[in-house]
This record gives sequence, C-alpha cells and structure tokens, in this order.
Amino acid sequence: VAPNGTGNQGGSSPSVAPNGTGNQGGSSPSVAPNENEKQEEDKILIDEACGVPLNPAEKLTEKEARDMEIFGEYIPARLPEGYGFEAAYWDEEGQKLSICWSRGLDDIHLYMEQKEYCDTIDINVPERYDVRLYEIPYGETVPQEYQQDFDNPIFTWEDFSKEIIESRVRSYEDRGDTNTPRGNFSILFPDGVLIRFSGRGTVNQIWEMFQSLGL
Repeated sequence: VAPNGTGNQGGSSPSVAPNGTGNQGGSSPSVAPNENEKQEEDKILIDEACGVPLNPAEKLTEKEARDMEIFGEYIPARLPEGYGFEAAYWDEEGQKLSICWSRGLDDIHLYMEQKEYCDTIDINVPERYDVRLYEIPYGETVPQEYQQDFDNPIFTWEDFSKEIIESRVRSYEDRGDTNTPRGNFSILFPDGVLIRFSGRGTVNQIWEMFQSLGL
C-alpha cells in the first residue's frame, strides 16, 4: 500500500465478506448452498477489490456501470495499456459508484459520488499536496496543518492539469512489487460529481485517461 493512502494497490480480485449478506433474515434449510452464494455475490458487505466499504453494494458489469445515469459519462473511455476490468459496485443507499481495473499487480480505482459542497485545494500552495516536496514517511515530514489535504487533495476540474498529476504520483521501491508510479487525488466537477482516483500509471497515461471522459 502506498504511503500516501492510495488504498489497495495489489490488484486483488473481489471477494465476498466472510459474513456475507446472503439471506440474513433466517434462511430455510431447503435453500441450496449455491443459491446462498449467488445472493452473496449480488449483494456484498465489503468491496475488497475497490478498497472501500459499501454497505450493501450491488455488483455491476462494466457495461452496466457505463450505462448509469450521471456517473456513466465519468468513466474513462481509455485506460493505460494492459488494464482490464476488475469490478464495479453501486451503493444505492449512499449513491456511490466504485469501479476498478487491474494489470497484474497494478490497479486503478475510481470512486464517484455527488457532493453539494467540499473544500478544494488552492493549487498555489503546493505544500498542501505535492508529494515531491516531502520524504517518506509522510506522516513525519508533512506539516500537521497540511496532513488532511495532503492525504486526499480535492482539485476543481478547472484547476486539474498534467502538472497536478505530476505532483501526486510517485514510484516506490517495494520488494516484490512493480515500480509503476502510483498516487491518489480527487476531482470536483462543476455539476457536483466528485471522483476519487487511486491507482497506478505514468503521468501521461493518467492524463490521457481523464481526457477521455465522455463529458
């Protein structure tokens, strides 16, 4: 896991929580085990692949996610070479969509929701978000007053640029892992849609990915 909180970077496959939601109201002995398993696949407690709790969440195909009203147009049409669809989940109660793709140990996660308001970063204060200004561990080198912004900075779509990506992705030398640059950030769009990116790719690949949004 990247020190700057980029979530599950290992590209693990989605799995059902041990205490899955299958027929919690007291199942009948006549229900076949494979039917319970199917219920657990459709409704899960924890989305391990996309690294964020969704309670409960409905599993979607990539097409179903892309066809969703509002959020569908915020799913990139183009991903870095080699990435394949991993999982997508819709949290009906929280009105949140999570979707991820993987390429071996590399992965990319997007989390989407609509926000009425959230604080965004002043890009003229790079001390609040630029990983190049600090040494690892960030918890010891980033000033306390900047920690919250630094962990997950939110940029407006108008301020978002390739330079912003350069300030947020970094390669780490982890034994048994890839050296693909990784990082995280969030983007707030004019209509209130908030996208959190957490994943791996070069600056150009991530930039091209966001430029391919169907906006």
